[in-house]
Amino acid sequence: MRLAWFVALIVAAVLPAGARAQSASAGPQAAYERDAVGVRRLVYPLRDGTMADEQGHARYDGRWDAFRGPDHHPIDEGAFYRIVGREDLLARYEHRSRIRIGVAVGSGVLLLGGSILATLTEMMERGAQGVVACASPGCGQLPPSQSISPVWGLTIAGTGLIGLVIAHYINPTPVDADEADRLARDYDESLRDRLGVTETAARD
Repeated sequence: MRLAWFVALIVAAVLPAGARAQSASAGPQAAYERDAVGVRRLVYPLRDGTMADEQGHARYDGRWDAFRGPDHHPIDEGAFYRIVGREDLLARYEHRSRIRIGVAVGSGVLLLGGSILATLTEMMERGAQGVVACASPGCGQLPPSQSISPVWGLTIAGTGLIGLVIAHYINPTPVDADEADRLARDYDESLRDRLGVTETAARD
């Protein structure tokens, strides 16, 4: 009985030490794999569904997205700038995003309001014309000072539509895919240095 208890005590003492040694040796590498970031260039398909040109090169439209960790978990653009330590790019991104949202919301209001105004004024004109039936010109119409032309509503709605198109082309991203990839690589290199992970181990 004493022998069995002694063996169990030795095993209990050795196993945690081994587990700690294994954790210590795998710690920096695991931390690097968890915290490293990367950038993907986004491609756009043609009408036939192909994503490469005649030379076999991928068709990039300039967009990119960022990911983190071994499972390439997507992260938003603002989080990417925070991770790589570029608060200046984050501020520019957030400023442009606010402008884009503001233009889109304002344009949407103009489009909706102008459409409603054009519809109501058109209905009012038709109703006014049918109030009195007479032979004299203009007796069944509202006086010019009291009528609003539907053209005003259509003009407002058209302005809103133009604004939505402009908002669509406002790109809040301050850097292109190449610059984002460079930022990711620089961050990963500094992360390797902090954790003491070699570049060969990081690639493996």
